[in-house]
Amino acid sequence: MRYFRFVVLGSLLLGFGLRLPAQQDEEQSEKAAAPAAEKQQASAKVEGKAEEKAKEEKAKEDDKPPVVTHHEIHARGKSLRYTATTGMMPITDDDGTTEAHIFFIAYTLDNPPGGNARPLTFCFNGGPGSSSVWLHMGAIGPRKVRLEPNGDMPQPPFELEDNQDTWLDQTDLVFIDPVGTGYSRPVKKELGKKFWGVKGDIQSVGQFIRLYLSRNERWMSPLFIAGESYGTTRAAGLSGYLINNGIALNGIVLVSTVLNFETLEFTQGNDMPYVLYLPSYTSTAWYHKKLSPELEQQDLSKTLPEVEQWASNDYALALAKGDQLTPGERQSVIDHLSRYTGLSKAYIDQANLRVKQDEFCKELLRDQNRTVGRLDSRFKGIDESGVSESPNYDPSEAVIRPPFTSVFNNYVRAELGFCQRQRGFPHRVREEQIHEGFRSRGLLRSRHTVLRRRLFPGSPRP
Repeated sequence: MRYFRFVVLGSLLLGFGLRLPAQQDEEQSEKAAAPAAEKQQASAKVEGKAEEKAKEEKAKEDDKPPVVTHHEIHARGKSLRYTATTGMMPITDDDGTTEAHIFFIAYTLDNPPGGNARPLTFCFNGGPGSSSVWLHMGAIGPRKVRLEPNGDMPQPPFELEDNQDTWLDQTDLVFIDPVGTGYSRPVKKELGKKFWGVKGDIQSVGQFIRLYLSRNERWMSPLFIAGESYGTTRAAGLSGYLINNGIALNGIVLVSTVLNFETLEFTQGNDMPYVLYLPSYTSTAWYHKKLSPELEQQDLSKTLPEVEQWASNDYALALAKGDQLTPGERQSVIDHLSRYTGLSKAYIDQANLRVKQDEFCKELLRDQNRTVGRLDSRFKGIDESGVSESPNYDPSEAVIRPPFTSVFNNYVRAELGFCQRQRGFPHRVREEQIHEGFRSRGLLRSRHTVLRRRLFPGSPRP
């Protein structure tokens, strides 16, 4: 019994002796880890404060007053003195929290006869995902990019010139870059999707217009909107949004109109684009001398009415008849399409009388291993493969993007004095992510496609 007590006591002492160093090691580890954890927490707090400070500085930078500069151009024999205002407009939610900033450049004529009663036009391009640089520096702004007479890209460095076709002698101009384009950005990346849809896009541009009218005391000016491509869709939506918010327009200018996407979406079962595109195919083929000698020698202005008449009647009827066409009727359509497009009869037959735009751009000059442009079909491109169905890229966009990008980046700094405001952000001439955002959410599909998929949920996607 005494022996057993000694064994138990020895075991307890041995166990205590073993645990004591381990416990001391744990205590030492905890003491060593405590300063490290405290240091890590302190570092996180510092980083958090630095991030918050950076956001505050960013907000302050964006909310700074616009840059105002004064200029003079000579257009159509007249001298135009004007003021340029360049800045960022905060776009807020219903609680007044800033969610994005819209970049803009406004041009107002100095000492106009009508004062604030002078017309005011808000301008934007489309995409969706395009900045307003194309209308701004290619069409209606006071200064424009100098290109070759045929629209080709000149040798760099590129230059600006006074725009002889500017609208500034008729109206003050405000060029708007919707959120995500140009220098316009959402405050947080995740907020971008709020603006990259039909409704959010219209609301943000509408809020910009309202704020601009208030901040510049232009409520009594005749108001106009000028939109291009998808910008015409935006303009149509804005007309209703603005009037519902007490702002009536005097007029809307639609450039390259798309108010019905069925007119340009080559979707299954929708034959409208094939009819409407045909005169453009004819013009392109005529320019590249791919039509018959008879039509090449004839003035294009005489050929197009013939094409439009046939397309809107015989061609539209033939497409509607589908497989009910007789062999003779089908051959007649093939003959006419070949005559008006410069494409081979075999190709048109294999295309089932329907040639999409990208297919036409690839096929017209395939024998020369060349493609033609989508935006401007005068331009030629070279593809990696000569047997693909559509071009790898748009040669017309490849030609115009470099001069517009270079000239604008220099112009906004050197002439308008808008220097470090963009914090290193690139000026996005076109942001494909926005375009795909609209498309992925089904906002660019034609009503025909949407209706078809609602009626026949199992039908394949185009």
